Amino acid sequence: MNDLLEQFKSNTCEDDELIEQASYLAVFIGKYAIKNLCKESCRTNKQTRHAWVQEVLQGHLIRCYEMFRMEKNIFYKLCYELADQGLKPTNCM
Repeated sequence: MNDLLEQFKSNTCEDDELIEQASYLAVFIGKYAIKNLCKESCRTNKQTRHAWVQEVLQGHLIRCYEMFRMEKNIFYKLCYELADQGLKPTNCM
C-alpha cells in the first residue's frame, strides 16, 4: 500500500513539472505570436504620390525630415537643381 502511495506522489510531482513546463511553453508561443504574427500595416495612406509629398511638405518640419531625411528648403533646392541639370519636371512638380 505504501508503495502505491509513493508512486502516486511521484507521478503527481512529475505531472506538476510537466504542466509547469507546458505553461512556460504556452506563454513563450503566445508572446512570439503576438510579436511576429499579429502585425498591422503602419503606412496605409491611399493618397497618390504627389498628394503624399505635398502633405509631407505642408506638414510639420520634423515629419518632412523623417520622411525625406532633409529639411523642406533643402528638398526644394534639390528639386530645382535636378531640373536645372536636365531632369524633366512632370505636371505635378
